[in-house]
Amino acid sequence: MNSAERKEEKIKMQSYLKEKYGQDFRVADIEKVTLGFAAGTQFEGKGYDPANNQFIVIREGQHSYEDTYQKVLASKLLRTNYQPNVTNLAPNTLFFVTANPHQNLNVKTKLTDLDKSKLNAFFQIAILVNESYSRESYYSAIQQFIKKVADDGFQYFTVIIDFVPSNKQKTVEDYIDTGLEESIFSEAKKNGEKKNAYETIIMDRFKYDSSSYNTDIEVEDMGSFFINK
Repeated sequence: MNSAERKEEKIKMQSYLKEKYGQDFRVADIEKVTLGFAAGTQFEGKGYDPANNQFIVIREGQHSYEDTYQKVLASKLLRTNYQPNVTNLAPNTLFFVTANPHQNLNVKTKLTDLDKSKLNAFFQIAILVNESYSRESYYSAIQQFIKKVADDGFQYFTVIIDFVPSNKQKTVEDYIDTGLEESIFSEAKKNGEKKNAYETIIMDRFKYDSSSYNTDIEVEDMGSFFINK
């Protein structure tokens, strides 16, 4: 894309966002993405609200727009709300939450009271441990965390808790950072490399999917949700 094309696309995206949310947004880093044979192209850009929350704006065709603004605001609010609960799992934790609205949240510029029944949520938690750690010692805290999330009324949720070596904190931080902000297409490869590096250091993984299991889990059943890496 040349500068004139980017400027034109920027104006279109900003107009779309203003009409949808009723306020001015900044758009930058616009790129044209080729989707593959017979799939055409799309335009992607990073949007920023007055509080500098970053999200993605996409245009396909002449007038088909979508954005991740509601998703970003909901995810950030959930991360703030659940920080104390994650800390209760273990003191050395890093995490992100991805909220995927399946209904319109009626977002304008911020969320103050989030209706969790309109969300599907994904919790990615990493606990930094030493090699001699005992996963059984975390069973009760994990049970309490699952119960808390279930009681909050999400339509659907997934919780992944990874146990990773404490001396690999930088690798963990790099991966967690990819989940804290939305990325455009050109950043996907680098983020994929960070995820692959993270996957190689996982010692143990706990995975719970609310669509497949009852939320009333006994402590002694926690071991069945662990996947040896």
